[in-house]
Amino acid sequence: MIFSTFGLLFAGLPWIRIRNRRKTEKQEKSTKSFFIPFGSVFAAVGLLMIKPLLADPLLKTQDAKTWNEVPATVVSSKVKSHDSDDGTTYSPYIAYRYNIGSTEYFGDRYTFIGESSSGYESKAEIIRRYPKNRKFTIYVNPENPAESVIHRNASGSLLLGLIPLIFCTIGFAIIIAGFRTKSASTPLNPEQAGKRIVTLKGKSPAAKAFGLTLFAGIWGGVVFLILKSDAPILFPIIFGLFGIAIAAGAIYAVLALFNPRPSAEITPGQIHPGTHVALRWRINGRAERIDELTVSLKCLKLTVETRRSGGKTTTTLVKTPIHETELMRSSEQHNIAQQAIRFTLPADQPASRPGNHDGIQWQLVFHGSIPQWPDLKEELPFLVYPQETNG
Repeated sequence: MIFSTFGLLFAGLPWIRIRNRRKTEKQEKSTKSFFIPFGSVFAAVGLLMIKPLLADPLLKTQDAKTWNEVPATVVSSKVKSHDSDDGTTYSPYIAYRYNIGSTEYFGDRYTFIGESSSGYESKAEIIRRYPKNRKFTIYVNPENPAESVIHRNASGSLLLGLIPLIFCTIGFAIIIAGFRTKSASTPLNPEQAGKRIVTLKGKSPAAKAFGLTLFAGIWGGVVFLILKSDAPILFPIIFGLFGIAIAAGAIYAVLALFNPRPSAEITPGQIHPGTHVALRWRINGRAERIDELTVSLKCLKLTVETRRSGGKTTTTLVKTPIHETELMRSSEQHNIAQQAIRFTLPADQPASRPGNHDGIQWQLVFHGSIPQWPDLKEELPFLVYPQETNG
């Protein structure tokens, strides 16, 4: 009877593990199915807003530099108010007439982007400069005389074009986070355990370099627009300094693409706490550039922290080290270029656990110091299986 009970218990262990794994996969799939559509909405809204708020006004501003200067007369001018749920905003309204040949035209465009915003006094100041019957100069499209504008230069209102860029950036960041949710987990599949020698692979740095370079390019365009506008000097200073920091990060990431990178193998594939492991690696590329190489064994606990601030909820994946052992540190080139060592996985440490919710991840970390260049840092994850129970 006792043996039968234990037999049923151990027979049920795989099913329990499968249920836990399915539960974790379901949680990750649910998180992924939320992040990706949510981020797509943000990105789509940003892309739709870019044309009317940024692209069209910018193109019109550039095109208007070749428009003809034409005398005009103010017909009427006033401050318009616009009521909404968010409060009242104001915009200057200046109607004017002008003649092209024998044809009289009317216009009321002040700039290429709406000037409706809070602050009545600033709009009233504009209107005071354009009283009725005042004669002044406007700019007329030579290909379409009915199209005209009073203020053709880029104004501080073009800063509204930052809004769609922010939406796009947030949206794409959320989408990337959704895809990375699953990649951050460590599924306990039997593939590694069935191999005698396991090749360890790290993440390619190309995606990070591309993302930072793209973001730096977009932000550089934003800074250019601000510099071309008549925005207060504080705007180009703040956005410019932030742009320099982003550009520096992008340059650092691109330079890191040319670093030497390690390729490593471990034996055996089925590793448990207490297992003796053979590690062999080779540095691909110019290993002689590395002054010192450190190889460490790390065990990380993965947890998802949720923070609520007002009506906003943010989640962050936190990696907390629970064990770290330095396996080798050397400045000798023959040890850096390629080496084979043995180590024992601590018997008192936990096995790998899949998922980002209370997960456990094991990895080998290669850190190489390169003078006057981004350092080599490569994280190579591997699986540690639970101890087998003898029935």
